[in-house]
Amino acid sequence: MKNKTTLKGNKLSAQDLWRPLSAFLSENSQLALTEVRPVFHYDKDKKQTEQIEAWKCTVTEMETLSSFSVRVNSTTPVITPEELEEAEERVFIEFPMEETIVKPYKLEYGTATVSIVAPYAKLSSPTDSEED
Repeated sequence: MKNKTTLKGNKLSAQDLWRPLSAFLSENSQLALTEVRPVFHYDKDKKQTEQIEAWKCTVTEMETLSSFSVRVNSTTPVITPEELEEAEERVFIEFPMEETIVKPYKLEYGTATVSIVAPYAKLSSPTDSEED
């Protein structure tokens, strides 16, 4: 039996709204990588350390041209910011669609702001239809 969402006092758990990335993108979506930057660890006093705990990848979905950022929980980048900047062609990236989770954390005026977290990422090749 599927778990039901429980409403208590007109509230529900934000976790009940989590969805896999596949709920928002088609399996053959082409994601062009536009930026890679480190996500640093913060200590117990909320001060940034030099320790990298993840990488933030900003991508553009090529069919709709929508952009969004994905936190990749890896201490090693799929490509360094310098390599991305020096690339002569578009760089494409893939995330595991069912394991990458879209989590709303703020609802305001009918719009949800979300975080997107992937366990890993890998570079990919564009499909033949994307070639010029």
